[in-house]
Amino acid sequence: MELKFKKTIQVLLNRLSIRILIGLFLGYLLFSYFVINPLSQKVIPWLGEKELASHLDVKQVEFDPLSLKLTLNKINLTQLDGSSLASIDRLTLNFEIDSLIHFAWHMKDMEILDPKFNLDIDSKGKFNWSDFILNLMNFLPCQKIEVSMCYLQN
Repeated sequence: MELKFKKTIQVLLNRLSIRILIGLFLGYLLFSYFVINPLSQKVIPWLGEKELASHLDVKQVEFDPLSLKLTLNKINLTQLDGSSLASIDRLTLNFEIDSLIHFAWHMKDMEILDPKFNLDIDSKGKFNWSDFILNLMNFLPCQKIEVSMCYLQN
């Protein structure tokens, strides 16, 4: 019985399609554990400046490919002149499994630790977030955002 099981496993591993699937899965794991953080260190500031006209820095980005959990540590958002808009100590996003299938972000939950926001209106009556919000709306032309439940905890 044990010999038959081993032979069945060997036959399955010899098939090209199984090898390709295993290779893709291993590539996904390697990319998730070793490439996400260095890539994020380059892409996030670039996106912040190019698309949002702001400085956006993240100290560390971690992604667990098995639980689909993304954690961003020490996020700082500043205007181009250097004045602070916001900072977050840790942002954790837990994605649903269908995010992989539909190529859309479906989140189970989101956790934000120690958020700090600087809200200011200058002498001309301009809100300090107005440029960022305008650029964000142009960058993310969302049709619909649903929030099912929100907990605020101190």
